[in-house]
Amino acid sequence: MKRLHLRFVSRLPDLFGVCEEVKQAAWKSGVWHEIGALGQGSEAASYRIQSFERVIDGRPFRLIVVYSSNLDERKKRTLDSTLQKEEERLTRLIQKLEQTEFHCESDARQAIQAFHDEHRNAWFQWDIGVEVLNRPEKRTSRGRQKKEEP
Repeated sequence: MKRLHLRFVSRLPDLFGVCEEVKQAAWKSGVWHEIGALGQGSEAASYRIQSFERVIDGRPFRLIVVYSSNLDERKKRTLDSTLQKEEERLTRLIQKLEQTEFHCESDARQAIQAFHDEHRNAWFQWDIGVEVLNRPEKRTSRGRQKKEEP
């Protein structure tokens, strides 16, 4: 293409490291050129772009980062759905942990700490406490219990 002096437009695959670098640079600079809506109707996406010059494999390329309002809405819906599923999963796990009985307070606190370590989450926080119940041991002897026996 270079030998024939051909110009081309292509989407840069994410496997190129420069792709993520350029996206981050676009968000940091915040200097977008408003293109506007390219379609008709109330739900038409509006677009903004930024241009960058980068060298890939020793050749200079002009890279353009495109921001779409529709893509932003789709990502928001996806994130909301993911957060809802994660909340439901964590709720089920916490309920299961709450129903578990431990032999001593120390075991319960270790289980809670292990749960916190395994299910650490940036979106959700929880506070799980320990309720201590003293239960009498089961009788090992047969027959009716004596008066003084608890």
